[in-house]
Amino acid sequence: MLFPRSVFVRTRLSTAGIGASRARVTLLFSLAALALGGCSAAAPMANSGLISAFASQPPPHAAQPPVDLEADGMEAQRPPRMRMFSRPDDPTQPFSPNYGDVPLPQHADESDDVPPAPA
Repeated sequence: MLFPRSVFVRTRLSTAGIGASRARVTLLFSLAALALGGCSAAAPMANSGLISAFASQPPPHAAQPPVDLEADGMEAQRPPRMRMFSRPDDPTQPFSPNYGDVPLPQHADESDDVPPAPA
């Protein structure tokens, strides 16, 4: 294994003896650390360590039933909710009791009571 002369000049190590083998071992470990750790594809997560074992996972998404589409491409209207008692449909009314309650008539307040004054 050949090293450039500048490595030995900067570290003041000779090319022979114990210093050269120490430099080679240091360089070998440096390159191994760079190859194994520096080129990692996955960065450490913020919650890595002991806490990550106890961190909860987000709940899985519930499967949605497929949507029925009408001929115009719009989503189909859902059927009314099941009710205990069904009411007959009155064709004279502009609404269907299946899709809502009968609107109550608005009566004027005919009481003689005076509303309480705000405190």
